[in-house]
Amino acid sequence: MKIPALTSTDIEKELASLLENINAPLPEHGVCVDNGEMQVIMLAIAKLALERPGWNWMLGEIADRFGGREIFEEFKDLYYHETLTK
Repeated sequence: MKIPALTSTDIEKELASLLENINAPLPEHGVCVDNGEMQVIMLAIAKLALERPGWNWMLGEIADRFGGREIFEEFKDLYYHETLTK
């Protein structure tokens, strides 16, 4: 998986978004995570989904709630192929 290079415009948009949401209230029943934290969560549940196949569906639903289904699936593919080459 290649991570695209960020342009100064991308960085400015991300910064503007962060500044807009800095005083936003937390969801009633949830947490706020930034993109980096979300990716760590997706990596962790992707690994768990491969180790516990019966949990795959529910972990995918969790990924959906974070808006991270695509990265969840990519991490599963990446981790699966890494384990095959070991």
